[in-house]
Amino acid sequence: ESAGDADQHWFVQYGFTHWPDARPTHLTGSQMLGIGELNDLMASVDVVITHGGPGLIMEARAARQVPIVIPRDPALGEHVDGHQMDFCARLRDEGSIIRATSLDGLREAIRGTLERGRPESAGAGHSSETVTRFAALVEESRTRPRKSLLRRR
Repeated sequence: ESAGDADQHWFVQYGFTHWPDARPTHLTGSQMLGIGELNDLMASVDVVITHGGPGLIMEARAARQVPIVIPRDPALGEHVDGHQMDFCARLRDEGSIIRATSLDGLREAIRGTLERGRPESAGAGHSSETVTRFAALVEESRTRPRKSLLRRR
């Protein structure tokens, strides 16, 4: 069941999720886009829907979007911890994102985003320095090699 209308075209970056052979004609996608392609796409669309990763949220905001965010939930086995849930709760409270937690909530968020249109300036909504710094630190930590907490004897 879809959250959008059949007359709307939807593009999905689906990653490692199974992409069905049988899908509506208004739905296209790619396993992975390069950062330039992704940024160009976000700059040209009416709605951005993403998981709760800080990097993609901040890229969407830089593209003058208030992204609709569905954070990965560790209770559903979607992630190892609740950092996306915590991060998104903070951004939602600031008005920097729209958080969707159900299919009906997603539909409402899409309708509202289409009605409001895109913000006038980059960094849609507003963001505290703390949240921006937190997002940068999370992204930085993802690229660093991991160190073992245990020493081998």
